[in-house]
Amino acid sequence: MKFMAMLICAAAMTVFTSCTVEPEEGIVGRWECTHLDFGDGETFMQALIGENSESLYQDGMIWEFFADGTHVITRPDGSQDTTRYRVSGNQIYMDNMDGLPWEIEKITNRKLRLTYTYLFKTTMDFKRI
Repeated sequence: MKFMAMLICAAAMTVFTSCTVEPEEGIVGRWECTHLDFGDGETFMQALIGENSESLYQDGMIWEFFADGTHVITRPDGSQDTTRYRVSGNQIYMDNMDGLPWEIEKITNRKLRLTYTYLFKTTMDFKRI
């Protein structure tokens, strides 16, 4: 009986610590990129940006979303880009993306997964910091 009670407590703690949040409110905050995948476009991106070129997308960069609709990307070298964003359902639109949306595939209090499809699918995983 004690074992069953411990299992229920452990399951309850897991549910409450990783709950899904609404994209519009949940996106606000600082997010660190933990994984970046260009999928089938990896070769294309290497040709486009080159081996030593700066890329808009890098593992370890910080994406920060502010409640006023401002979005700041900070790369590991300290360089930054600032743009505007808006959320509509599970889509996030950023001014620097020519009107094409990112899909918010997953958002919890601690994790965020965004995908962007144009020519190929880009997937980015973030952790809240």
